[in-house]
Amino acid sequence: TDQTITVFYKPTLVNYTIIYKLQNLDGNGYTEDVDSREVKQGLTDSVVETVDKNFDGFSMLWYDTPTIAADGSTVVEVYYDRNFYLMLFELDGGYGVDPIYARYGSAVSVATPTKAGYTFTGWSPEAPETVSVNGGTYTAQWQAADTAKVSVVFWGENPNDEEYSYVHTGVLELQPGTEYT
Repeated sequence: TDQTITVFYKPTLVNYTIIYKLQNLDGNGYTEDVDSREVKQGLTDSVVETVDKNFDGFSMLWYDTPTIAADGSTVVEVYYDRNFYLMLFELDGGYGVDPIYARYGSAVSVATPTKAGYTFTGWSPEAPETVSVNGGTYTAQWQAADTAKVSVVFWGENPNDEEYSYVHTGVLELQPGTEYT
């Protein structure tokens, strides 16, 4: 006798793995952030849940959302690109340092600025050795030197026309920030 047997499959909770891969500093390839690997559960044949993990200094890229395999072999790889940030330097009349635009975590070497009559004493806040989230603005701190040379050029009006002619240059030693009449 022929017999018909009907089997009903019921979805069951199955593990799946999410691997987070962060862009390398040189922008060439990605490396797994092993501390962030997650094992989650979902019903067989359902779509994996939305990934909402954030990493400071990174932006998540598009990723596949496969259905969960019954054997627990589903692996979702989520990729994150490094953000670029701008570091600005307020020099207060000095010169010699340009803004830096680089990837998060990149090593930076900030030059020492120059300002006539002053000695550079550091940055406020202290400039980091790597590009931080949001880059930041760093202000040069200066200490006035004891004295600075100031050249005073004297010009005299010509008696025969409305032009001026050079007469003399005097050099003074003054403390920066003082006025001289």
